[in-house]
Amino acid sequence: MLIGAGVFLVVMFAVWQVSRVMTSAQPLTAEEATQKVQELYSGDIVSVKEGTNLYLITIVLDPGTYEIEIDRETGEIASMTRTKEAVASNEGDQKKPTTGEEQIENPPNTSQEKPSEQDAIENPPENQGTPTEDNSNAQPETPKQLTEKEAIAIALKQLNGEVEDVELEESGGSTYYLVEIEREGEEAEATIQINAISGEVMSVIWDD
Repeated sequence: MLIGAGVFLVVMFAVWQVSRVMTSAQPLTAEEATQKVQELYSGDIVSVKEGTNLYLITIVLDPGTYEIEIDRETGEIASMTRTKEAVASNEGDQKKPTTGEEQIENPPNTSQEKPSEQDAIENPPENQGTPTEDNSNAQPETPKQLTEKEAIAIALKQLNGEVEDVELEESGGSTYYLVEIEREGEEAEATIQINAISGEVMSVIWDD
């Protein structure tokens, strides 16, 4: 009887030790999560928010601003969502407005005499009676589509790694590339969806 009770206590103690070892793994810290995201993506970390089971990290990349959810326990990327698109600067294309002073300094020349009715009859305009070319039926230019090399360059700028596959797809009138990239030394693989016309990164999907 006493021997059976002793064996039971030894077994319970062993189970408790195993359970303690299994649950002693420390969750990912905010600094470790930030470092992992910085290694995966080349960008500027804006903020790091701590949730119950994950970290929400905001990062600025070339295509725009993204929010990345990373699991605190496993360290895996749960999702990546773009919250703001990058805006191109057009300041250099803006024309300098004409001031009132410039208009006064260069007034129109009104000293020329108006042609008489006789001159108008004898010297009609050269293009009078000549039909103008109708450009209403001109076809609009077809937008230029990205090449595979350009799509791969955009994908590698988004995520460093080795390109496994590139496919051109079309769905709902939209044409896009699917670029599969595998991180060196990791089993995880990401599929980056890129608009074939604008070069916009539409989504990043991780496969375990």
